[in-house]
Amino acid sequence: MKVTDSPRCPVSGAELKIQAGDPAARILAEIHTGNNDLVVMGAHGRRAFMDMLLGSVANKVVRLSTVPVLTVRLPKENTAE
Repeated sequence: MKVTDSPRCPVSGAELKIQAGDPAARILAEIHTGNNDLVVMGAHGRRAFMDMLLGSVANKVVRLSTVPVLTVRLPKENTAE
C-alpha cells in the first residue's frame, strides 16, 4: 500500500494532467475552470530582474491567479545553474 492510498493522505485525491501549450496560460485556464483551493508550483527565475525572484511562469500565475499560489524554490546550492 502506498502512502497516497490512505484516505487520510492530503493528496490522495490529487489529479495529474499533462497538457501542451503556454505553461502560464494553461495553469491559469485550469485555475479558472477547476475547483482549486491552492496552486503549488516550483520557481527558479532565469530572466530579467522581476523574473529573478520567481521565474516568468510563476510570476504570471502569482499575479493573475484567483486562488492562493505557493511557490517553492530549491536552495541555491541545490540548483543546476
